Amino acid sequence: MSREHESAEDPEGLGAAKPSPRAGDSGKPDDGTVDSTARAPESETDRGGAEPHTDINRQPQSQVAADGSTAQRRSRYRGRHSRKRESQARRRWKEWSRKTWGAIGLAIITAVGGWLAVWMLFVVGPPAPATSTPTPIGDPGHAPGRPDVSTLSLGHRFYAVLNFYYFQKCGRPCWQPLYQMPSEGSAGLTQGWPCEYYDPASAAGGQYCLKPPPGRTASEMADAHNVNSGDRILVFCQVTHIGSAQAQLVQNQEKQASRIWDMIALPRSRLAPNDVLAGKLSQVPGMPGFYEAYAPDIWLGNTGWHDIPCK
Repeated sequence: MSREHESAEDPEGLGAAKPSPRAGDSGKPDDGTVDSTARAPESETDRGGAEPHTDINRQPQSQVAADGSTAQRRSRYRGRHSRKRESQARRRWKEWSRKTWGAIGLAIITAVGGWLAVWMLFVVGPPAPATSTPTPIGDPGHAPGRPDVSTLSLGHRFYAVLNFYYFQKCGRPCWQPLYQMPSEGSAGLTQGWPCEYYDPASAAGGQYCLKPPPGRTASEMADAHNVNSGDRILVFCQVTHIGSAQAQLVQNQEKQASRIWDMIALPRSRLAPNDVLAGKLSQVPGMPGFYEAYAPDIWLGNTGWHDIPCK
């Protein structure tokens, strides 16, 4: 049987039309019974529509974007901070490694050097002792020359002061013995006089040249630069020969040499106590109490020939 035929024969299936409620009606049927088919007005939910109120769990898109940006910044900050810590850790590790390996290398070099030194000492033997060198003179003074003589005028007597600047090994201050003849092989006539200069604090000259003569001022003591600190002796003539033979050649440490000998006026008070020698000496003409004696010109300023030959 068709669905249409069932509807036609079943009055309940057709459903009688119900009157629409009017204003002021209670919405009940006229027979006083409640219509089971009557329904309350549909709500928005019943219509399938969304509720008009806002979901408290749902945030605006702008707030979500802001939260996402903050999270990204925090993530980037944490990343940079982490990379910075890693870079610092690597730098500290490199520095520690450099120091450690440097110390290890130094220890190895020191150990190897010590081993090599011991081995070389065993093979080669101990070093030869150093040769001692003479102690240099603290104040050598000045080179021989014009300051050591009173004049350079030819044909004139002059005063001279000893100068051993080029004979350091004599032990400064030095003194020069005066000889009977123009030769170092002849008899010496003086002992500890004349002195190059006086130095009370020096023992280089032994017991001599320590105490200056009376009247010597402080500026004339222990000063190799000051000619007045030494003994001035009078040179009244010069010789280069003894008869027909040449006088002795005298040489200093600079290989300078001279055959000139100066004749000195030796005072009796400076003559060594030797009566035999005194009886054989000739007095200086016109100078009573002074005897003829000789000294090498090379130690008396080495100023050369003054053209005052001995007659």
